[in-house]
Amino acid sequence: MIVNPQLFNYRLIIGSLIVTVAAISAVGFFSYQSLESERAFLESENQLIRKELDNALIQYDEVTGINNELKQQIENSEQLFQFAIDSLTSLPEEQVSASDNSSTQITTVLRQNSYLQGIIDSLKEENSSLTTNNQTLEASLEDSQSTNATLSKELLKVKELKNLPVVAMLNSLEVTPYRVASGKKLITIKANSASLFEVCLKLVNTNEITLAGDLFVQILDPNNNVVADKGAMNFGNASLIYSGRYNLKNLGNDNEVCLDIITDNNDRPLKKGTYRVNVFHNDTMLENTTVLLN
Repeated sequence: MIVNPQLFNYRLIIGSLIVTVAAISAVGFFSYQSLESERAFLESENQLIRKELDNALIQYDEVTGINNELKQQIENSEQLFQFAIDSLTSLPEEQVSASDNSSTQITTVLRQNSYLQGIIDSLKEENSSLTTNNQTLEASLEDSQSTNATLSKELLKVKELKNLPVVAMLNSLEVTPYRVASGKKLITIKANSASLFEVCLKLVNTNEITLAGDLFVQILDPNNNVVADKGAMNFGNASLIYSGRYNLKNLGNDNEVCLDIITDNNDRPLKKGTYRVNVFHNDTMLENTTVLLN
């Protein structure tokens, strides 16, 4: 086999060139990416630097304005100071001495004024604190007065309730007519033989309260005349004619009361008909019932 050396050299050169171009392209590509990254970074840094420069310029303008104001104030002070020196220089010695004394006095007065101003400020703070405390005390006093007024009203109601008379209450009431023979009581419903009414009642338990006054029993015949009239008890403008009376001081623990109402000779013989029996605690009616006699 015959090999042409020149053709082989061409192939070798072309291959080398291709490898070289590929290497240069790769290097160029990576270099481009690196440059792009650096460019983006530089642009970001440039923006930050611009912002910082803008802020620095703003602060510079502010400082310049403040500096100008200070310069103006210094110039004004220098002018006033120079004016004061010129005025003092032009004064006679006696006036200068008086001015020095006046300056000393003014300085002393200014110091005293500053001291007094401090005291005034302190007093103002204390006054403000006292005002706040006073407002709080006034509010508390108003609440206390309102509460006291309410309690006074409640106390007055309690006193009024205490002053009200306690009225007894009946639990039961029974009336039985009797005739009396040989000293013995015998139940009867005959009007011509009945001569006594037994009135028994039981009060509601009153262990927690004390009842005062009297129980009154009033028996009315069919003509509304009082049977066994024992007199009248006055209660203000009213009067009560009663047939029997029981003082509640004698009330026992069983709260039971039984009264024998004996008819008068003027009442006998009793009339036929319905007899009404009323029970009162002082002037307050508690209960009533009826008894029929034939």
